[in-house]
Amino acid sequence: MGKSTLGEFYLNAAFDRYGDLDQARQHIALYDPALKDDLVAVSKVCGVEGCRKSEHHGTPFFAEEFAQRRARALVGYSESLNGALLADADPSKCPTATSCRTDANFDVEELPLDDKGAHTMSWVDSFTVDVKCKDQCAKDAVAFIQFVTSDEMFLFALLPSSGVPAYLLPAKMSLYSNSALLAKAHLYPKLKTIIEDAAVPSALGLNEQLRNVGRQLDTDLPH
Repeated sequence: MGKSTLGEFYLNAAFDRYGDLDQARQHIALYDPALKDDLVAVSKVCGVEGCRKSEHHGTPFFAEEFAQRRARALVGYSESLNGALLADADPSKCPTATSCRTDANFDVEELPLDDKGAHTMSWVDSFTVDVKCKDQCAKDAVAFIQFVTSDEMFLFALLPSSGVPAYLLPAKMSLYSNSALLAKAHLYPKLKTIIEDAAVPSALGLNEQLRNVGRQLDTDLPH
């Protein structure tokens, strides 16, 4: 559900089918029927009654279903694993030590959205500094970015006070072998092998284009 989510799925399906990100972007405006068919096929694997419910969009529902062993797979970005681990840590959802899946029970793989196989794509959050920011402003901006991207602050975000790893993917390779992080979240080395060569889509107006595609997909996919 959700026009942004579906738009991102569409672009990833285009990348999987055509194997080139520039060529994949050309198919956004075309609303390629082959890509729509790919996503229809994916949605049928889950079943409309389970995965096309607006009330579950943006909630930890699917992660909790996976944690509680009512689903065999969980599709999502890496941070979806956090929702499953939060469920495991909640006695009201997982009353015994073996009633839910734990971090040790998880594995991760790339999800192919086309029969030609998976091509890794990643969305990256970046800091930018206004071109007018100079002198003291520039010094302050650099100091702030250095502080926020320090190992200490990354680990603060990746291992919050709850003790449940966030499973966000930091743009800092050294953290993928950090012993404190791996003690709580053993999948980081494998996630590194998946993400380290990912293509990063970027173009003016890309988000708006993908939302428009997602809006159309939301109408066309089975409900």
